[in-house]
This record gives sequence, structure tokens and C-alpha cells, in this order.
Amino acid sequence: MVFKLIALNNSKLIGLLKKLDKNQYKALKSFVESPFHNEQKAVTDLCAYILNNAHKMDSGRLIKQVAWKHLFAKKPYNDVRMRRIMSDLFKVCRDYISWYQMTKNAKDKALYELQFYRENQLDKHFDNHLKNIRKQKSKNQEQNLHYFYNEFQIEQEVSFNLDQRHNRNIEPNLQILSDKLDAFYLCNKLKCCCLIVNYQNLSKRDYTLPLIEEILEHLKNHDYNAVPMIAFYHNVLLSLLDFDNYDHFEKMKKILLQNAVLFESDELKDMFIFSRNYIIKKANQNKGDVKYLNELFDLYKMEMDSESFLEKNIISPFTYKNIVTLGIRLEQFDWTEQFIEQYQNHLSIEFKESVYAFNLSRLYFSQRAFEKVIQSLLQVEYHELFLELDAKVLLLKTYYELDETETLISFLDSFKIFLRRKQSLNYHQKSYLALIKAVKQLVKLKVASKEKREEFKTEITKINELVDQSWVLEKVGEL
Repeated sequence: MVFKLIALNNSKLIGLLKKLDKNQYKALKSFVESPFHNEQKAVTDLCAYILNNAHKMDSGRLIKQVAWKHLFAKKPYNDVRMRRIMSDLFKVCRDYISWYQMTKNAKDKALYELQFYRENQLDKHFDNHLKNIRKQKSKNQEQNLHYFYNEFQIEQEVSFNLDQRHNRNIEPNLQILSDKLDAFYLCNKLKCCCLIVNYQNLSKRDYTLPLIEEILEHLKNHDYNAVPMIAFYHNVLLSLLDFDNYDHFEKMKKILLQNAVLFESDELKDMFIFSRNYIIKKANQNKGDVKYLNELFDLYKMEMDSESFLEKNIISPFTYKNIVTLGIRLEQFDWTEQFIEQYQNHLSIEFKESVYAFNLSRLYFSQRAFEKVIQSLLQVEYHELFLELDAKVLLLKTYYELDETETLISFLDSFKIFLRRKQSLNYHQKSYLALIKAVKQLVKLKVASKEKREEFKTEITKINELVDQSWVLEKVGEL
């Protein structure tokens, strides 16, 4: 019987393995090879075959029949058995993931060991291990929401251990246990409420928030400054509920400034996002008041010091652009250039060259170093459409500023042809075409009457979809 070639790539097994990195491949291979986890040679061989051909996972070139031949050179292909082997490997991979998730967190590992000693009444082991946990915690205090749950669980184990020793001379740790439970609950509840209220404000959807009034009343009457995470999310929630009270933001910023080293990277990232969202909304409400822009600038610099805005050592091109935009707006040119250079190596390889060149060109443009703008923009090939469009707009503005009329008109015509070919732009196409038309009129207005210029200015203010409308109006004013 002739079987149609069947790709492995769409299976749950490959979908799972694609999410692992090279270091995890090595660990998984050892895990599968261990007889403690798997005793089937076919499962071990299939795992080795797939991992050795990991580069084929995305291409559809991992074929069941080819894999079978690797496992059983002389046996005819049996799809039922092949699927069973894949299923068995998938189960072992699931066991590996559970093991990996349990062991990657040293605090959880320590807790499980403590539980074992307590359950088996190994009191000396329990006491020594608890002492080591306390010592380790004093060295590494990085906090996130899980940190407080782990703290509570440890105190719970201590409580269970004290209870089973039946020693009435030892005072139980009930107060500490209660305090740890409160910290765990309040941190999680407050952050959850912050997320809900924030989403509620954006979506206009209604959510119920049980106990929120009671919690806010409790926090008003009790000092939780000793637990900075509670104090932070308390002020975030207050800033969302009472946006006009700027004191809440100032307290958030102070907590970050004084306690950033306490927080785990992902938690710190969320904290900065909440803080930035507030100050951005404040700046928008006050038409870009420089006071709020400076606050935002300070937040970005704090975030950079903590490196929390890097995701696996990579900076988002949007974050990179936003920081450059802010630096230019505040005329922090030296600092902005240093940022552009320092963080270009943190851009993902696919964006690095074009994002770096575009943002450096924006800085040059703001400094009126127009020849450098052209030199920087023209030496890069752009692979992302809207980045290429932004680069073309910047080049267009540069030719205008240099009064290179012939070059500008020629560029506007080629830009128009480019836009006509990009049908995927949909409504965006109209916005860029409107800019081309406006700039052509600008060139003609250089020798036109004042009345004609005022007419044009009035016309431009009515075109809402015009790209870079403020720049066009600025140029009309200069005429």
C-alpha cells in the first residue's frame, strides 16, 4: 500500500516543541532518555530525530514516513503505531514542561523540599532548611505577585510544623501567617482592580469589583508603606479612580525611585506601564504640557536604568521610536543621540538597520542637519511598509527644507506611483496622497499672494486625514 506523505508539522507535538529554545532541547533530550521518565526506545529515537531536525519544524519538511524509517529501518510504515509513539512522546514532553516549570523557580523548589521534611517529621532537616531559606531571601528579595504567595506558603508550613510538634512553649506564627496572607491578597486584588478599571475606562464596559470599597477604606486607615508593592498598586488604583489628583502619580513615582531594585523585572515592567499610561494621558489632556513630558522622560530614564523595558535583551521598535520622539521634543539632542547609538544593538536583527537609520535621521532633521538626513535614509533598505512610508515623508520634508524644488517634485511623483502600487494601504493611501498634493501646492505658494496662502491654510485645517498636517501648517506660516 502506498501512503501519502504526511507532515509532522501540524501536530500538537511539533507545536509544543517549537516553543522550546536550544537549551531546553538539550534538557528535554536528557529527560526523555532517562528510564525514570520513559522506557520506550522508539519514543527516545523519535525525540532525538525531531530535535536533530528542528530547523525543519516551520517548513513542512518533517515527514512521518521519513521519521518512521529512522525508527524502524526495515518495517513497513504503520500510521496507527506512529501516532501512538507521537502521543507517548507528547506525554513525556508534558511531564518535562511540568518539571521545568517547577524547577526553574528556586523559591518553589525550596518550598517543596520544606514540605517534604514537614510531612515526614524530619524536624532537624526542616529547621536547617528553613534557616537556609530565610538566609537566601535576605540576599535576593526580588518581588512579584507570586513572591507573596510563596512567603505565605512558607509560613503555612512553619505553622503546620509547629502544630505537629505539640510544643506549647513555642508561640505559633499566626500573626505572621495572617500578615503574609493579607500581603498576598492585597497585592493581587489591587493589581487586578487596576487592570479592570483601566480596561473599563477604555472599553466603557461594566465590571463588578466586590470588596473594593472595603479595601480602600482599610488601606486609608492602615499603613502599608513597609510593603511597597501594596502602596504602589493602591496609588495606581486611586489615580484611575481620581485622575485629577496628581499626588497619586507622584507617590507611584517615588515608590519606583526608592524601591525599583526590590521588584522582579516583569513586575517592574507592569509598574512602569501603569505610570507611563497615566502621565501620557495627563500630557494629552494638557496639550503636551512640557511638565508632563519631562515626567515621562524621567520615567523612561528610570526604566532604562532598571532595564525592565527590554524583553529578552530586545527593545521594541515602538518603544525605541517613542523615546527618540520624546527626546527630540524636549530638545535633549545629546542624550537622544547617545540613546540611539547605545540601544541600536538591542533592536531585533530584522528591524535593526532600518529602525536605527530612521530614528537617527529624525534626530538630524530636528537639528536641521538635512544633508545627514538624506545620507542616512538613502543607504537603508526598508522591509516594513509603514516604516518605509515614514522614511519617505521625512525625505520629502528634507528636500523641501533644502529648497531642492526639482528633486522634491521628482520625488513626489515617484512617491505617488509607489502609493498607487500599494493597494494594501487602503484608507492610509488617501492620507499620504493628500500630503503629496499639499506639498506641491506649498511649492507654488512661494510666489503666491497672501490671500492665496490664507485660503490654502484654511483648506488644510479641514483635511483631517492629512499626514503631518502640523508641519504643513508650519510651512504655510513661514511663507
